[in-house]
Amino acid sequence: MPILFIIDPPQSLQLKKDSTLALMKEAVKQNHEVYFCLQHDLYIDANQLFCRTHRFELDIFPKHEKNYETHPVSFFKALFMRKDPPVDQAYLHTTYLLDIAEKSNVKVFNKPSSIRSWNEKISILQFDTLIPKTLVTANPEIVKQFFKDHGDIILKPLDGMGGKNIFRVSEFEKILM
Repeated sequence: MPILFIIDPPQSLQLKKDSTLALMKEAVKQNHEVYFCLQHDLYIDANQLFCRTHRFELDIFPKHEKNYETHPVSFFKALFMRKDPPVDQAYLHTTYLLDIAEKSNVKVFNKPSSIRSWNEKISILQFDTLIPKTLVTANPEIVKQFFKDHGDIILKPLDGMGGKNIFRVSEFEKILM
């Protein structure tokens, strides 16, 4: 079964920790034809969605080269949107193209409308009995009050990923405030 992965530039992938590579490798092991592309490889021509793809091989680290195959997205039975944030305009535009892929009977994982509608950091608030006391704000004064009330907090951006820009503010910092 042909499967397409929309990924970050291959040179930015980290072999040991990138789950996208693990998914791609497992799909190959299960005898699927695995292809990958970048966001900008998707395009519409004559009212049909296409992509410029590269075949993923098990023992070869993926490269985004000039040699590519062009396929209508409907060629693929499944498509995995694996592009990391930020969720910027290019990312959002890609989700609109993936809506078209869904209408072409391609099973799209990481549903485009869900990507647009649900911020994963905010969606966890549905499970308030399972998470620590949580504050979502862009107002520094409200953060300071939350810190005064709770003493030891974690700060993280809503659009981050991979553990970047996450900070623990502890009692020691309280003395400095």
